[in-house]
Amino acid sequence: MKTFSRMFLMMTMVAMMSGLALADSPGRHPAYLHALTDLKNARAFLYYQTNARVDADEQRAIDEIDAAIHMVTEAAIDDGKPMSYRPPSDVRMERRDRLHRVQEWLDQAKVDVKKHESNGWSREYKDHALQHIELARKAVKKAIERARDE
Repeated sequence: MKTFSRMFLMMTMVAMMSGLALADSPGRHPAYLHALTDLKNARAFLYYQTNARVDADEQRAIDEIDAAIHMVTEAAIDDGKPMSYRPPSDVRMERRDRLHRVQEWLDQAKVDVKKHESNGWSREYKDHALQHIELARKAVKKAIERARDE
């Protein structure tokens, strides 16, 4: 009986320890964190610029990026991801170059978010995030066209 009790106690401790180890491991979709970084970089490049003018298309893109960040963050939290972010160090670029860089980040964020999702709870957030990213891409494209005309 003593041996059985010790064995049971030992098995319980091992099960608890492995459960704790799994609680700290991130989910299966690391692309969410990449997408968040790309979206936050894109937003910073739109919002923090050397000239104070943010046109309507850029503001629309910022609003859509904010919504996408919210959706991807919710999906990442549901997927057990740690939330961390380092802002870009330098955003001093010519307007057209800055907008093209934003477009690249939005394109990459779209690729990252579109990756296979195994967590059913996150799929709704993922779909909404993709819609917002696409609307932001369209707004930035309009801003690029407007910048060409200047």
